[in-house]
Amino acid sequence: MLKSVLAILRNRRKDDGEGPHIVAEVRDARHLPVLRMVGKGRVRPVIAAELIARVTVQASRQAGLSLVWTDLLDFDGHELYVHKEPQLVGKTFADALARYDEAIPIGVRRPDGSVVFNPPPSLRLGADDALVVLAIDDGAITPSEQQAPGVEADAIAAVPPAPPVPERTIILGWSDAGPTLLAQLGRHAAPGSTVTVVSSRRPVEAGVVDVGALTVEHRSAITTDRAVLEALELTSYQHVIVLPEQGLSPNDADARTLVTLLHLRDMAEHGDAPYNVVSELRDVRNRDLAEESRADDYIVSDRLVSLMLAQASESADMTASALLEAPDVDLRLRPASDYVVQGRPVTFATVRGAAEARGELALGYFIHGDRDEGRAAVRLSPARSTAITFAARDLVVVLAGRSA
Repeated sequence: MLKSVLAILRNRRKDDGEGPHIVAEVRDARHLPVLRMVGKGRVRPVIAAELIARVTVQASRQAGLSLVWTDLLDFDGHELYVHKEPQLVGKTFADALARYDEAIPIGVRRPDGSVVFNPPPSLRLGADDALVVLAIDDGAITPSEQQAPGVEADAIAAVPPAPPVPERTIILGWSDAGPTLLAQLGRHAAPGSTVTVVSSRRPVEAGVVDVGALTVEHRSAITTDRAVLEALELTSYQHVIVLPEQGLSPNDADARTLVTLLHLRDMAEHGDAPYNVVSELRDVRNRDLAEESRADDYIVSDRLVSLMLAQASESADMTASALLEAPDVDLRLRPASDYVVQGRPVTFATVRGAAEARGELALGYFIHGDRDEGRAAVRLSPARSTAITFAARDLVVVLAGRSA
């Protein structure tokens, strides 16, 4: 990869100025300093292991988030757009939120290229600032002249956010994304949280990655062995992550992952299963087989990396990547009952108002049992007037501060 970048830069035409927009997939973050040295700001790296780890950690804590990320990264659904609106210069971010109906501003891009996601409502927009907007297409990013639907105050539920508590996570298998996965778990974990890694390979030496307040334990075992899985007392864990073993072909690694998932499904059906299961697959052709395992969520790692590379080649803005890498905000799935009452129609304007009162941005929702091509369907940036009747197990997609 480094040789290819050097060749492109060396052989660019003299009349190309700074040269072409270059996107490079980086498998090992330790090579980033060299890439930045030779790229001199002209190369946009996509760090595969970090991308996979971030999405996997988020999905392990809240099943369904991989669908939101896939929707943001592919070119079929919603995307993040950088949009300048002269009418909003001098106005606050709260004013911007009120001006759009089927599009939702989620951040502000500053003149230096930095992005502030979920900024304070009082933040004023300068002439050189641009909004980062979630929309089905750029044609939907049009300020509405109509009065926004009012917030139904009597439909808002006053449920305070739950404080973070220690959690137990178990990782079955090990992949190249493993060290970054542990680091990401450490960033999200409350003090006292633990991670157990079960793999036939030694996953990571102590001190190689910063795991924060996590306590990490390793057990050497083969995770396709039913006796091994039954001895792990999985009901004592809240989160189960199944990784493809490294050193195998994508198909062989996925085959082992599917065997493990099938054992987990059968064990869950014959006992209490309070844990959430998320797995990583390497070959998108195995996605339909993963459906049969009934995992709560799964990440097709090569597809995610491909989508990010495609988006990076399409636009230098990389807003979805910036959101994924943002240190102070996360996408969350939270019970709709935390925001609005159940059993009666409420407008999405009311859902947004309830979230904004908590310092969050509501971006969409899941209705339990609503399916799209076999998977749960996420509805992003619906019109404010959209009426939804929420029930138990329905979820709201929000952008929230990491400490929330």
